[in-house]
Amino acid sequence: MILLAAALVTSVVLVRWDVVRTRRVETALAELDRAAASLTVARRDGSAALAASAGRVNDQRARRDLSALLVGLPTWDPPGNGSPQARAERAGRQAGAVRARVVALTDATAVVREEHARWLLATATAERMAVHASLGAAVAEAGAALVASEGRVLDDAPRAALRAAVHEAGTARQAGAQGPRAVGASAERLLDPRPTPRTGGRARAVLDAAEARATVLREETAVLRSHVDRLAAARAAVGTAESAWQAEQDRRAAEREAAERAARVPARATGSGPRSAPGRGPGGSPAAGGAGGSAASPGPSTTPTGLSGAAPELPPGWTTVVETEGGAWCGDEFGASWEC
Repeated sequence: MILLAAALVTSVVLVRWDVVRTRRVETALAELDRAAASLTVARRDGSAALAASAGRVNDQRARRDLSALLVGLPTWDPPGNGSPQARAERAGRQAGAVRARVVALTDATAVVREEHARWLLATATAERMAVHASLGAAVAEAGAALVASEGRVLDDAPRAALRAAVHEAGTARQAGAQGPRAVGASAERLLDPRPTPRTGGRARAVLDAAEARATVLREETAVLRSHVDRLAAARAAVGTAESAWQAEQDRRAAEREAAERAARVPARATGSGPRSAPGRGPGGSPAAGGAGGSAASPGPSTTPTGLSGAAPELPPGWTTVVETEGGAWCGDEFGASWEC
């Protein structure tokens, strides 16, 4: 009876020990499964952070560190061989390694997200400041164009449009000088460089706030840039109007110059000249070919020998001497002629 009782006790102990070992293995395997699930999430978040921050961080070391943690991952395959105790110990070591990689990945992902958030804010802020400055320069140039074009356009409508654009751009510029609109939680406060716990949730909040702030900055930048473009178009229209005005002035000046040249040319007098009497040659002698005191007409108009076509054109006040068989005929600048 004693031996039977001892055997029963031993059996119960062995069964209980086997149950304990089995539970240890199951617990270790369950921990390994949970660690593997966390690693899957951490890998997904890290990969997404890398993809979103490509070319959009100031310090590339953060991205290199995260990339290195995404490769060479510890194994999480459950141990299938060995005693229950060995399997439990191996599963426990695997779970610990996986959890350590999860922590490292989470921290590295948080660093990349915060670097990305800083880049977003810095880039959007710098772009807004540059466009705001260019708007100030555009307003000044447009004002100078208004002054220079005063009284130099045929239609004042382009200048009125430019004047309106200058007014609206000045209002937008003054509003923009007050800084961007606030966006919920301040991204600057979230990006405080003082030591704070860097967790995945905080990094996500930092990135979300920075993205919201950068979106507002980009919207304001687009509004400011639209005023710059409108000023440029209005200035171009005023320039076109000035060119049209100048072309009209040039046309009028050319017309006046042509009229003045025409007025300076003397009109030709017909039938006048230094002759002693009508129909008389020099010295009162009768003009050849004349009869009854009538003025003699020059001989037939012929083309000089060796030439063809009409007689050559002469300067004002000059006339052609035509030699004929009966002698030579002379003339003066007033149209009178006589036999030489």
